[in-house]
Amino acid sequence: MDKKNLENCRKAFEWACFWDVNVIKPGNVSYLSPGHKMTALDFTKSAFAAANHLFDSKLSIGEKVEKSIKASYEKVHCNTNLGIILLCAPIIQTIQENPKIYENFKKSFFCGEFRKLLEGCLKEIDLKDTHAIYRAIEFAKPGGLGKRNEMDVRLKPTKKIIDAMKHASKEDFIAKQYSNNYQDIFFQPIFRFLDENSKFYDKNNLKLIKSQFSDLVQAIFLFWLLSEEDTHIKRKFGQKVACDVKNTAKFFLKDEINFQNDVIKVKNGKILVPDKKMLNELDFLLKKGGFNPGTTADLTVCSIFLIGLQLPEMADVRF
Repeated sequence: MDKKNLENCRKAFEWACFWDVNVIKPGNVSYLSPGHKMTALDFTKSAFAAANHLFDSKLSIGEKVEKSIKASYEKVHCNTNLGIILLCAPIIQTIQENPKIYENFKKSFFCGEFRKLLEGCLKEIDLKDTHAIYRAIEFAKPGGLGKRNEMDVRLKPTKKIIDAMKHASKEDFIAKQYSNNYQDIFFQPIFRFLDENSKFYDKNNLKLIKSQFSDLVQAIFLFWLLSEEDTHIKRKFGQKVACDVKNTAKFFLKDEINFQNDVIKVKNGKILVPDKKMLNELDFLLKKGGFNPGTTADLTVCSIFLIGLQLPEMADVRF
């Protein structure tokens, strides 16, 4: 992979992690709203620490994940980005192993050739790299990990990570992405919106998407929050609580947004987002209960990362 493309990929990752903490994300950490004994600075510090290893082409995917997690923990002494790393590492590995695909991928989110190579990358993760990923997960100690009768990360694996993820896919939405080749992420409605609305996604004139990117990031987070029971909350508190959090968010935002009918509301060329006061109230309520939609945030980061990969020019956009 040539130096410029490698730099663009790394920039896209760091840019995605930047935006992750620069919009209001109810229940999750941002610069405006710390929580769960973490701050936005923890997330940005750990992102830069992780990137040093994620983009080291000399490392295998298992080494990338394990070294990234340990480097992040050394910086901030807490688990800020296990889910982000698990989602982004296979994408990075696929691009590094198939550098020519990067140019094709930039043409569309629905690059079937890229997803075919990604699927191959996931299936080729061997037992040695699976063990490294297991060690990384155990080291990070994600909330509600628990013990398993089969494929417990505390034990030396006898099956590859793709099998372990398939086994856990009903309980963990990140595991589900490994088992279905990121179908939920690549075919999320917001990506379809961008692909079908050239005025928001014009590669020659990015003024609209640049000026409203914070709203777009917020829309991505809210889509996942309202459409899926967050599996980080589910592991820690059980399915009923995860369902209650999802329904609470829907109740708060029922008059503001409807992702079943219109993924992004647009009026006079402007993306409409829910009232900030309402989002802050929901944020306070979720944090008061200790409910952190962490998986929702991880999916958001991966989604932004894909946008940054497709539009390298966007990775210079901050506010």
